[in-house]
Amino acid sequence: MFSPDSVGVQHTLPPLISNEALSRLLFRIIPEEQLREIFTKNPYAECELSDEFLGFLQPYYALAHLIPPHWTIVDLGAAHSAQAWIYYFTGHQYLNVDSWPDMVPFHTPTSRHFAMTAGEFLTRHGHELNLKETFAICSYCPMWGEGTTEHIRRFFPNLFVYYPHGGPSPSLSRLTRSLSHTRREPT
Repeated sequence: MFSPDSVGVQHTLPPLISNEALSRLLFRIIPEEQLREIFTKNPYAECELSDEFLGFLQPYYALAHLIPPHWTIVDLGAAHSAQAWIYYFTGHQYLNVDSWPDMVPFHTPTSRHFAMTAGEFLTRHGHELNLKETFAICSYCPMWGEGTTEHIRRFFPNLFVYYPHGGPSPSLSRLTRSLSHTRREPT
């Protein structure tokens, strides 16, 4: 197995990158045999994933810049989990929790997969976590009918929940255009 340094990836990630560019980067880095395994053993992978889309990776990428590298990441509802590679390159331990039966997720030397619901994970493994240095993520994950959001919010002091709601996405160019129109001269 290679390390982040052996493939020329810095531990400090660039601050802005599109989801497509991030997917393409990871697609080049992930070992070919792992890609083949993901695409052959997951029945819908060829419909859901490609070199241009390995999942909604931008929230994970942004969080990788904020979460201390010695912390553990618990990703609830992680699905294929290409984001495990982002956290590998930033030095995080990454725990993928997803109840999809027979899921074969992406994996790294610093990741573990738990095939169960969030509630089951918390019951069976929650006591093993140092919650002061654990960060939970629910990004685009389904609700399993167990009051998951409330249960997770009570359990994890460090939590990011992201559910897109449609509508326009803010863009950096729109922000900078807006700022240039409102710029004031120093007094």
